[in-house]
Amino acid sequence: MAAMKILLPSLLLLSLTHAPCLGKQQHTVHMFVHKVADDDSGHAVKCGKVDFNFTWTPKDLSPSGEVTVLFEYTTPNDMDGGLFNATLYNHAQPGEIIMQYGDSFDCDFLKKYGVPCPIKKNQSFHITKKIPNLQLLSNYPGTYDAILQIWNSQNEEMICANLTVTVLDV
Repeated sequence: MAAMKILLPSLLLLSLTHAPCLGKQQHTVHMFVHKVADDDSGHAVKCGKVDFNFTWTPKDLSPSGEVTVLFEYTTPNDMDGGLFNATLYNHAQPGEIIMQYGDSFDCDFLKKYGVPCPIKKNQSFHITKKIPNLQLLSNYPGTYDAILQIWNSQNEEMICANLTVTVLDV
């Protein structure tokens, strides 16, 4: 869980279920996994209305290696804060939640990670980021399904991404 709390801000900012305690409208997400081309890149698919391109190379992550993430996205709405949720599932047991973490965020949070804020509707992002040290993943070998969701402070969907990630046992 500690590794996820450290990696989640990075995934959130690269990808820019509602937490019931935040008092917002409940959202229902149906998880699905798509088979993609047999290459060495992982690909996220949308689980909402917003289009994006989110890939990572290599597809299977080695704790002794690195990963390069590509994120291309045009914002569908203005955003100066909002809610995010990340849910991690055991791929071998569909529907079995391993961890769920959601929270609110504001511009100060985004700015700490170099993301300009406020973000305007139709603002485009093209981000390539290399994460050189994946050692935190060494205790979590396996294949996982994840759903990453973000809403702005008006409860409008910013993004919903569904991805399957494999962490190698080295």
